[in-house]
Amino acid sequence: MILDANPQQIEPIPYIPGKQTVELRMPDGSADLYHLLAGIIIAAKHGLQMHGALEMAEKLYVNVNIFAPENKQKLDELNHLPQSCWQSAEALRELRAHFEADGVFPQETIDRFIKYLQSFKDENLSVELFGKNDEIRALVEKYIHAM
Repeated sequence: MILDANPQQIEPIPYIPGKQTVELRMPDGSADLYHLLAGIIIAAKHGLQMHGALEMAEKLYVNVNIFAPENKQKLDELNHLPQSCWQSAEALRELRAHFEADGVFPQETIDRFIKYLQSFKDENLSVELFGKNDEIRALVEKYIHAM
């Protein structure tokens, strides 16, 4: 594929055993692309420069199906992503120093994102909507634009 994607590449591509990959789950097309990419770059830079990065990578490495009953312990050891906009705002508040470092994101920008995320008032939404399929469907149709 490298040769297809890079027709200028004329040298053979050496096989590199153990080459690592990165999984990057992207939001939908409504995301603010410029801020999103800046945030991803900051996160990557932090991961490359942090103390104990290799130990953390080993701890977080998953090579099993974490949803299989026999691997429940591994699933329990992992931190979970925020489940709401409100929780995302709280996570951003806790990590804001990383994004504000070097003046990449001004304090006001982080404050605006936190306020916007909290404006959805969805802190307990998953509990409130549990089993209410019609209400869940209405929210999906309102906010998720993937057709």
